[in-house]
Amino acid sequence: DVALPLDLNLAQYIAQSASNEELQKTRWLRVLKFVVATTNDVKKAMEFLQRVPLLKVEDIIPVFPDDVLIDDFKKEICNSLEMKSHRIEVLKKEMEKSDETANLTRHDIRNLRNRYGYIPVYKKCELCKNYVLSKRFYYFPCLHAFHVDCLMKNVMANDNHFLDEKSKRRVRELKKVLEGFELVRTERRGGEGE
Repeated sequence: DVALPLDLNLAQYIAQSASNEELQKTRWLRVLKFVVATTNDVKKAMEFLQRVPLLKVEDIIPVFPDDVLIDDFKKEICNSLEMKSHRIEVLKKEMEKSDETANLTRHDIRNLRNRYGYIPVYKKCELCKNYVLSKRFYYFPCLHAFHVDCLMKNVMANDNHFLDEKSKRRVRELKKVLEGFELVRTERRGGEGE
């Protein structure tokens, strides 16, 4: 603000050298307001729009007095609307792609319920190398098999980078919940046989 009445070039340099875009934009708008207030020259103000990519036509319209004709902005307004229209089209395509991905994911999840695999009796745990059928295991579509406890130990180990501490805490909490379900299921089975 101090540089504006003294030296317009200095004010423009200060605006350009601001530390972040928001501060740059604020300073450029101050320079623009000063130019409009002192010269009332729409053409000169519109030059700012060309030179300063941070400023958009919707940023500078409020700077002008109410009696300025829209014809002076017509080209810039049309360009701005075309850019916004293009951006909307890009966003629509991104949304459609995201929606399609979500639908495919839902479809894959539904199909997982009916998915099965044949596990040979000689299949071994990828981690401990003992037979996988000897205790509870996970069998992945890539045909890798892991004992539940081996995989949990490996994923939760402190020397790996699979999970951060927050995720590890969450896994431990979920494991406790699942163990509770297993306990209830085991108790129900025990009661049925009696």
